[in-house]
This record gives sequence, C-alpha cells and structure tokens, in this order.
Amino acid sequence: MAAPIRVECHDQRPALDLDAFQHVVEACFDCPSGQLVPASLTDYDPTAPRLSVKAGPLGMRTSFSGLDTFSEDGLEGSDHYRMQLWPGAEPEAAHVLKAWPKR
Repeated sequence: MAAPIRVECHDQRPALDLDAFQHVVEACFDCPSGQLVPASLTDYDPTAPRLSVKAGPLGMRTSFSGLDTFSEDGLEGSDHYRMQLWPGAEPEAAHVLKAWPKR
C-alpha cells in the first residue's frame, strides 16, 4: 500500500508544529553513507528510492495526519506523513512528542 509522505531537509531543527498533526515522533540517528531509503517493510530494498542527505548524524521528526480515516481493516484511509530531517543531532532513542490516542 502506498501512503503519501513529504520529506523536508532543513539546515537546523525546524520549528515544532503539533497542532497540525495527530501523532509526532522525533529521533536522531547516524547516516554515514548519506543515503536514506524511505521505504516500508514491504518494499523491495534494491529498487526502493534513495534520498541523498548530508552524511553523519541526523535528526528526524515524523508527523502523522489522517489517522482517524482508516477503514475497519486498516488498509484504506486518507493518512499522510511529513518527515523532517536536519544535520548534526546526536543519536538517541525515539520519543513521542504527541501521541495519537487510538491504536
């Protein structure tokens, strides 16, 4: 299944916009190759798209919307996502900045 995602690359950590989204998660990780693969678990890695980013530590914030539009089986919906990346963040565990109450 495909889901729309917008990827934004920033020079520094972007301003936080919690009101526009239902769920927001932030994490930091190291990307030594400078190549990210924005793919799901069901994508075929060799043919998945690649995204060039600055090599090294990166911060990432992923914001979710439309989570209340899923069908009963969870396979259909108008969900969409925004991923924001910025350089220089120290690797750390993910933390939830805003939690969608329905799981």
